[in-house]
Amino acid sequence: MKDYIQLSQKLFPVALELEETRHNFFKGGLLFKRSQRNEYCFINDNSDEFISFFKSGWIPLEKIEKDWLDSEISFLVQNAQETKLFIERMV
Repeated sequence: MKDYIQLSQKLFPVALELEETRHNFFKGGLLFKRSQRNEYCFINDNSDEFISFFKSGWIPLEKIEKDWLDSEISFLVQNAQETKLFIERMV
């Protein structure tokens, strides 16, 4: 998982601080944003390890959570090589 986090940080260099929200959908995960774009990467490692990609405006976290629920593309991290290739092609 550490490799995916490092790759995500290279492609999405802005790490967002995850404050408390009403639903806390991002609790226990990491949220990254691309510089000067409205593209996000969320790594959820609560149980299984999922990586999500979605678009949202640079706005309050609750709105970002809603956009994640409405338009995210997620996949389960299984094979390191396939996951790296998928991440690189998504961005």
